[in-house]
Amino acid sequence: MRRRRRVCSFANHVLPLKQEILPDKTTLRISCIGGALQVECFGLPYTIIEVAQCLAWIGASMRASLDPNSTQYCDSRPSLDCTSSGSSEQHPTLTIDFYQVPLNDSEMLPAHGSCWQALVGNPVIARGFPIPQRATPTDGIEVSVDVMGALVDADYISIFDGIVLLKGFNAAVTLVDQSELFLIWHSIVNESGDRLSYCDPEVLKSPAVISPSEVSSIKKCRHILGWIPKVSYNVGKFPNQSSCS
Repeated sequence: MRRRRRVCSFANHVLPLKQEILPDKTTLRISCIGGALQVECFGLPYTIIEVAQCLAWIGASMRASLDPNSTQYCDSRPSLDCTSSGSSEQHPTLTIDFYQVPLNDSEMLPAHGSCWQALVGNPVIARGFPIPQRATPTDGIEVSVDVMGALVDADYISIFDGIVLLKGFNAAVTLVDQSELFLIWHSIVNESGDRLSYCDPEVLKSPAVISPSEVSSIKKCRHILGWIPKVSYNVGKFPNQSSCS
């Protein structure tokens, strides 16, 4: 699958890295030992903490659910060991372990707003990390245009018969609605693996939400992937609703 090849190419780019010097002169030495990623970090305390936070996020989010039939939480659990190794200098060791926890029945993802799951297979929810607040509860995941393009293997935004979409070979995400703060997208996947046509009935159901002149400002908006047809987003009731600034 294309998504798996993308993940592997990213891993191949990162794992062979031996040493990296950050702009503030913090040094990272990265290696993979026994299937575990080991990072030695020397520099400013604040930067070291930020590196650890990034590693916890990457480790929790970039994995598949152990249960292929359900979404699970993934928790990162750091433990700090400040025990001296007997050398003149003490180098604390931070170990980050990851655990998956099933969702409760009341937390299972609803059918509406979960169209994105067809793009990612059996996902996990990285729990315990801050995310931007939504003024109005909205089902679906917040994701950037670049990530949506990667999920469907599309390199650019297209306009077809007034419909704004990102389309790959057998999958697409179409712009279907707009709120005061968000653009709302819906994913369409040809489960057979065959080519998805621009004239597919599911694609043609999508409305013309914004004008072609507004497409250039799409990346400035916040985006929700997971359309719910029964929810009203009050389109037209906000004075600057067409502005993505």
